[in-house]
Amino acid sequence: MRRSVIALIAAVLLCAQAARAADFSDLWWKPDESGWGASIVQQGETAFVMIFAYAADGNARWYVASDARVIAYAPGALPVFSGALYRGRGPWHGGPFDPSRVEMTPVGTVGIETLAADRLRLHFDAEGAVTIKELERLTWSRPEVYGFYLATFSLRQSFPNGVVYGTMAFGADALVRLEGPTLSIRAEDTLGRICEYTGERMQAGRAARAAGTFQCTPGAGGIQGSSGTFEIEDLHVTEHGFTGHLSTVAAETLQRGPFSGTRR
Repeated sequence: MRRSVIALIAAVLLCAQAARAADFSDLWWKPDESGWGASIVQQGETAFVMIFAYAADGNARWYVASDARVIAYAPGALPVFSGALYRGRGPWHGGPFDPSRVEMTPVGTVGIETLAADRLRLHFDAEGAVTIKELERLTWSRPEVYGFYLATFSLRQSFPNGVVYGTMAFGADALVRLEGPTLSIRAEDTLGRICEYTGERMQAGRAARAAGTFQCTPGAGGIQGSSGTFEIEDLHVTEHGFTGHLSTVAAETLQRGPFSGTRR
């Protein structure tokens, strides 16, 4: 007997773990199968999923799950969504709109396993055919940014062995530059330090990652200077600001937590 989409996903589920939330709203595709894909719009633990694919006769076929809910979390608090899948039919857009002609026919189920911030596994059982594909965010442009921001940081502090000893929260005046594959941030913070981060930016859909090196001068009250490597995950940039998740590794301290900025 063919296993359902839910059963396929349930076999790999683990209990939720406390971690940062991620937003998987984007266009998703399989690069070696260009021509079909999925659009996901997420609000909290609910997602609207549209799959644009092809029917057996080669004609375009769209499926919609308007209420795909989180049913569990995988390690790292990566959500797993599941919902009913429908095929729509209605009045032609070139004529008067008659709501009575809108029909939504159930055709199967959809499941989404999020594997990383930029990868997911799509399961859908539609009209008797089961499809399982790994997709990635569709990227066609990289935002260019150069400007001043009022930034805030909330970074958990750990020893190199991973033992947490506190959280450092502070503000900063930050000059941020995203240009091509390069990211640089120069932050003058409320701790009296100047920290500079320089690295490579890797865009994935509307989100980005970055990795490189950083250096902070000594600060007020005897705060020591530091240097090492950094990673930024799930970086989202808009015309008004940015959000992301920063991790740093130095000889004496590991830091990890959210940071954000509002354009000045």
